[in-house]
Amino acid sequence: MPQATELPVGETVLVRLRSATIVAQDPMVVRVGDEEVTVPAGGPGVVEIEVVSPLNWPPVAGDVWVDGSGLKWFAIEILVAGELKVRLVAENSDTPQNPNTVKNTNRPLTLEYRTA
Repeated sequence: MPQATELPVGETVLVRLRSATIVAQDPMVVRVGDEEVTVPAGGPGVVEIEVVSPLNWPPVAGDVWVDGSGLKWFAIEILVAGELKVRLVAENSDTPQNPNTVKNTNRPLTLEYRTA
């Protein structure tokens, strides 16, 4: 992959900022490492944003999360290979699932409830 300094001015490119955290809105500003970058508003199809880890991630036991289709997921602690692990269980299931698997397949996840 070419470095930014190797590309000629005027080149059309796709820029991805990995592990960017939103620090301001309107205009959107994200932090990548120690740098802050303003994201242009653009229009549909110009700027695409994908949530990698929702606010308040990872889940803790007792949480209730809601996925993009409105399905509720309950965070529980269970023993996995001799260690206590947090798993998510859908309201229509009794099968605990790895939270990252749920996050990646049921986007977006939003925290609905967390005990104080």
